[in-house]
Amino acid sequence: MWTLILTVALAWPVTMAQAQQPNYDALNDAISKHQDAKDTAALKADLAQVDELIAKYSSAPQPHWLRARILEALERREEAIAEYTRAAVSPGFASDAHYNIGVNLEELGRIPEALAEYRMALAADPKASDAAYNIAQLSYLRGDFAEALDKWLIVKGLKPDDFQVSRKLVQAYWALGRDADAMRARDEVLRIRTQAKDPAIADVVDWVFDQIALPKGRLFAREPFTGDSLLYRFEVNNDKDVEVGRLQFVRDGDRWILRVQGDSTVPEKIFTALPGWRELKPLVRDMALAAFPAVAK
Repeated sequence: MWTLILTVALAWPVTMAQAQQPNYDALNDAISKHQDAKDTAALKADLAQVDELIAKYSSAPQPHWLRARILEALERREEAIAEYTRAAVSPGFASDAHYNIGVNLEELGRIPEALAEYRMALAADPKASDAAYNIAQLSYLRGDFAEALDKWLIVKGLKPDDFQVSRKLVQAYWALGRDADAMRARDEVLRIRTQAKDPAIADVVDWVFDQIALPKGRLFAREPFTGDSLLYRFEVNNDKDVEVGRLQFVRDGDRWILRVQGDSTVPEKIFTALPGWRELKPLVRDMALAAFPAVAK
């Protein structure tokens, strides 16, 4: 997720004389430049300039929006939230401001409040795809898979060929036990990658098609796009999101083998017929817990 920099016009109301219009766009661009360069001194100078504008035009949303951006770049998040809240009063800024408040609350670990802000952003603009995506992502991590699916479908409707969202839909369908929908969504992922002209998509070597919650961590199920003997790779992360090990599901002649990658005393499991993911999933979870005690209770 990311902070929205500018999706609303920063122009001053047309009723004010042209000569009196502050050049908000120029200042907005300068803030972006200084933020990218991590130039703290320049950002503080920008802040002083914006403070002068707020002293003159305290009721206008534009300077509050800019002040929020600077404070966020300086990692003064509580102050940034207060300024975005002031900007959100204006309908033209409401959706983006609530979204950015949500991002900052999420950075502060205040997830329920962040979700509420993303919902306000989406209510203010039903086409706010970033807000819908973030609602879905947080809902998925909280185990509310129906909400996650609903919001990712909104994003899919707005961005039909979005590679990331298409992959997320597969995860949501698997989590809800909608296997047929998951397989259809998987076909859509493969189609988008095959037809992609963007090298960033065409060069992706694998993708996460499902996640498994563990007592003290999470397992990420990855499917390679290459057609070699490795069918699935499973990354096992602890509750700090640090990888502690991997499993593999490979084809070996007329057999399929689930095993721990590297040295392990946990025995491998051999199949004489290719199991479906629904059958394989609990076996993967059990093997991960046996092989990596750090993620077990």
